[in-house]
Amino acid sequence: MLPFIKIQSDWELTNKGIKMTSKGSTKPSVPTTFWISSYSNDHKEGIHGTYAITGQKVSPASPKSGLYKEEPTDFRVTVLDKLRLHISCPKTMTNTIVLAPRYRWTDLHSKYASAISLDIDPTGAWGASGGSNGSVRVWNALNGILSRDLKTKGHVAEVNVVKWFPNGKVLCSAGSDLQIKIWSVENSKCVRSYSGHSRSIEGISMIGRGRNFISCSHDGTSRLWDAGKGAVSTFVTHDDAINDCHIVQGENLTSDGQLVLLSCEDGYLLGYDLRQKQQAFKIDMGNAVNCCSDFGPNTVATGLHNGQICVADLRHTTGLLGSYSKSDAPIFDIHLHPTQNHQTNTPISLWVANGEGDCSLFKIPIHSAEETSQSQISCELSGVNSEHVTAVTGSKSSLFTASRDGICAYDRALVSIDSVLQNEFDSKSSTSFEDGKEEEKDHLPSDDK
Repeated sequence: MLPFIKIQSDWELTNKGIKMTSKGSTKPSVPTTFWISSYSNDHKEGIHGTYAITGQKVSPASPKSGLYKEEPTDFRVTVLDKLRLHISCPKTMTNTIVLAPRYRWTDLHSKYASAISLDIDPTGAWGASGGSNGSVRVWNALNGILSRDLKTKGHVAEVNVVKWFPNGKVLCSAGSDLQIKIWSVENSKCVRSYSGHSRSIEGISMIGRGRNFISCSHDGTSRLWDAGKGAVSTFVTHDDAINDCHIVQGENLTSDGQLVLLSCEDGYLLGYDLRQKQQAFKIDMGNAVNCCSDFGPNTVATGLHNGQICVADLRHTTGLLGSYSKSDAPIFDIHLHPTQNHQTNTPISLWVANGEGDCSLFKIPIHSAEETSQSQISCELSGVNSEHVTAVTGSKSSLFTASRDGICAYDRALVSIDSVLQNEFDSKSSTSFEDGKEEEKDHLPSDDK
């Protein structure tokens, strides 16, 4: 288990002058203190503390309950700006940036429905989300303003997946009503509606420019579709549910030579050659596989229901390069950090969304199993107070999560991976609660209007 930090979801509101909005509304009750906890293999019961922020000064505060023993010196907490803290805990050897959302959009799918699926268009300007009430919404990714409510001939149950076509003008959605729908976003019309799966549809993955796409379902099948005509074939029939599908894109952006990754409930990651429609490999991950992604031509990562991130080399499918976890909470989604490149033998930085309301940035060295000790959690996204973060994705400028609390938007530029690794971070930062006194500087950006 990797050591990690947990923090009160609305910690940033304890600092005076901070306003987090949802369509212009201010959160009515503002906390005055916030809690921090840190966990590791040697401290499974956790190290705990309570703190308050005044400007850039962080100071210990009286705990709200006597459940845990707290020592003010257990954490070093530094205010980087109004949305970021740097937190280290020597006892658990954690060194983490905590990033609060710039926006929380709580009512995109009405008061009684939540966003459960999420995607951002290729330009980064528009977001799409699927709701627990069957709704599909398109919204401005910069401010969360609703642009399209795709409800004519819409879904009648949970929308488990939304995917933009590469042209950014057409959207695909699918869900528990066994329907796949293709939408013209410009006029909000459902231009195609396809059926064929006999149980909930869990995944959609586009092939190349979007003429064809792949679906997968809890009925144990994966299908190849022609976007204009409908199903081409059922090319996989598995013995158990398939929870996710992912295309490893080839250089020619056609279906020739494409590799399809399928995440299976019985613990297998399946690889299929799409052109020949034959199984290329079958890797036993040891637990139900909820999601998967690739990081170049030979390396894949999977998120398991037992909280493990497993990394495998497709050239050697008899074993794993490594496995990593922070808890046993199920992993629902993984997303490569948007600035990550696919260079060989470089560590991957992977956003991991789980069933404890966490979204964490795992830094994983993938070229040597002996360097597992170098893996760490370098950033935590706060802002979610519900149990599950069901989706995480990003654009060039922002990161987004979906949960029962709504959609949270984060400033990607505030995620500094390299700086987290520098131990001198504390001494160079202007303020920590151990400093005793600090130079008065207003480094906090002005409130958004």
